[in-house]
Order: sequence, then C-alpha cells, then structure tokens
Amino acid sequence: FSLDVGGILRDRIAWYAVVCIAINVNALLLCGSRGGLVAMFAGLCVAFPIGLRARKYAIATFAIIVPLVLAMAIVLSRGLSFTTLARVGGLEFRSSIASLVDSMRMRHWHDALNAAYAYFPAGSGAGTYRNAYLPFQQLGDNRTFANADNLYIELFVEQGLPGIALLLALISVIILSLFRIRRSLQPIDQGLCVAGAYAVTSCAVSEVTDFGLLLPPNAITMSIVMSLLVSRSLQLQEGSSQRKVL
Repeated sequence: FSLDVGGILRDRIAWYAVVCIAINVNALLLCGSRGGLVAMFAGLCVAFPIGLRARKYAIATFAIIVPLVLAMAIVLSRGLSFTTLARVGGLEFRSSIASLVDSMRMRHWHDALNAAYAYFPAGSGAGTYRNAYLPFQQLGDNRTFANADNLYIELFVEQGLPGIALLLALISVIILSLFRIRRSLQPIDQGLCVAGAYAVTSCAVSEVTDFGLLLPPNAITMSIVMSLLVSRSLQLQEGSSQRKVL
C-alpha cells in the first residue's frame, strides 16, 4: 500500500481529476438530491473493486478521500450546509417508507404504467409523454408532468417494447465492453474501465428517480463515454484475434 505523493503532486492531469471530482461532490452535497447520493454510492461500489483489482489501492483511496475532503472544506469555508446529508439524516425508516409509498412520484408512476400498458407494444411515440399519460391520470396530482421522473417508465410509455429491447441491448453491449477492457493490463484501459463502470452504474441508478439523460449535455457526455468503451473493446478484441492468427 504505497503512494507516490510526489508523483501525484507533479501530475497536472491528476489534479484536474481531483478538482473535477471535488466540484461534483460539492454540488451533490449542496443540491439536496438523495437519489444522486445513492447513485454516487452505487457507482463507487462497482468502480472501487475494479480499481483494487489493478492493485492501485493507495491511488483508489486517494482519488476518493482527497476530493471528498476538498469538497467538504469548500462547503464549510463558505458557511454553507450539507443539504443532501441533512435530508438523508432526517429520515426515519418507517415514516420514510410510508411517505414513499404515498408520494406524488409513486402515484404518478402508477398512472404512467397504466398509460404504458394502454399504448403497448409500440408506445405513444418519442417526445409525447407530456400528453400521452394525461388520459390515464387518476392517482397523480391535478397537474401536468413533462417527465415521469423515471427514465425507464417514460421510455416504456413513449417507445414501448422496442424501446425497452433497444435499452437492454445497449446495456448488454456496454457490460460486455467493460468486461473486455477489464482484462487488459494497460493502465489506460484500467482507468477507462473504472471511469466507465462508475459513469454507467451511477447514471443507470440515478435514472430511476430522474430523467437526466434527456438533457443534451448529459446525453452527449454519456454517448461519448459509451462510444469510447465500445470502440476500445473492439480494438482489444481485434488485437487478440490477430495474435491468435499469428
């Protein structure tokens, strides 16, 4: 368990990464999003073991602890409060379960699923959610929802069975790509695998209570990340096939 502190301090890219992670953690602590906190934790649970597999124990620990300490220092120095942690700490298990079951979001999801079944199997059409679910609104509040706050339900309503099948195919390709990259011993591939695993996992979990991938910046970023994973996986597969031929 050794850490080349001097090497990291001299590495400009490493500090770029630390600052970017700290900014994201800082935003998460301040915004009050409990779903975002759960998504970050899920991403770390998947990415951290991959980093440990590469025997980069100290670096993996450094990459988590230093940005977290930096983010907390920024919040405290500005006299701000950890809104997200406060919301999580104020929860009580029994009352939280009861409020979750009777929440506006859950009632709306009930109506949305009724709409999805009505439009099954082809769906109502891309971009039609705002109007497509309205005839089936029974339990939700008397207001119009532009999005379902659950990308999977929204996809099911709008694109039906083809959309779900396409999503499952995409997830399968990404998981296969990550496994291929994970077998590579090159440092760049190890880093790409850790970053890709975290990004894909945290994004997939966050979309259970959000619709972030519908926002162009998020969609473009994830498209780039997934394209990198798939293209690098194919490169490694082609290299392996050529070595077998030789």
